[in-house]
Amino acid sequence: MNRTAYKNRHIKEHYDRINFVIPKGEKDRIKKICSEMGASVNEYLYMLVCNDLADGTSRMAEKKQGFNAE
Repeated sequence: MNRTAYKNRHIKEHYDRINFVIPKGEKDRIKKICSEMGASVNEYLYMLVCNDLADGTSRMAEKKQGFNAE
């Protein structure tokens, strides 16, 4: 098995994939912010999700339902 096939198999076995669709132009904005932070887009989005779910519930879900605990 070559290196690429090994890496692809490892990723498939150890990670989940989520497709993220956003309006045109937003990708460049996100990439710029990530570049300034020294983070990858994946790192940045994962950090945002983890921060939202830090206490075991989603603050964004609460806001979307009309509840604002802040």
